[in-house]
Amino acid sequence: MYKLVRPIKGFPALLIDKKLIIADLHLGYEYELERHGIKLPPRIKYFTSLLQKLHSELLFDTIIILGDIKHHVVGISDLEWQIVPSFLNTLLDMNVSITIVPGNHDGNLLNLTPSNVEIKNVRGFQINKIWLLHGHALPPEEARSSKLIVMAHLHPLIEFIDEFGFKTSLPVWVYLRGHPSLLVMPAFNPFVGGLVINKNLKEEYIGPLFRWLKLDMKAAELYSLDLSFLGPLSFFLI
Repeated sequence: MYKLVRPIKGFPALLIDKKLIIADLHLGYEYELERHGIKLPPRIKYFTSLLQKLHSELLFDTIIILGDIKHHVVGISDLEWQIVPSFLNTLLDMNVSITIVPGNHDGNLLNLTPSNVEIKNVRGFQINKIWLLHGHALPPEEARSSKLIVMAHLHPLIEFIDEFGFKTSLPVWVYLRGHPSLLVMPAFNPFVGGLVINKNLKEEYIGPLFRWLKLDMKAAELYSLDLSFLGPLSFFLI
């Protein structure tokens, strides 16, 4: 991978200099589950304790969230009104800066964010020749001159099926070499599921960025959360 990007072993997060990059928290997803009869405690305490642990170890000074900090696509749920501002203020208490690139689930996000949280354009922005965005919208043409584009949005998983038909899904980092190269982040929230990329490769599922970059998803290199190289995506197609 591009040398200035450092995925954190065991976590769906990466470092660029002293900036921690995460994505797809989907705060308020518990509300969606409750509507279907599934009770799940809010994950805000889990996320904040995890980020506090990472901060004590890595000493980053900025958290950049690449979209989908909230779950409700249109409007804001009652739960999101409570937990999103609380979550962001807890992070600010760590004496870090917060930048958000909105995702497709972040409608009306400005109403939930403290004034000292920076919200970027959905098309992303660049640091150190690395373009950062959520991935549901195309970046501007200037992103083509980057060394690497980092996106989220897909919550990429690969699915294994054993001889008895039992299925197991594994979150993965997806890396495609090109000009620029592309890195797809796993979702920070492990409960939201994701796109099984070894059987769903249509553009309607993976989004327009791969075609824009003229990259073949089948050539992607896959890495587990512990950063083990699993092999090319073509090896896992089912």
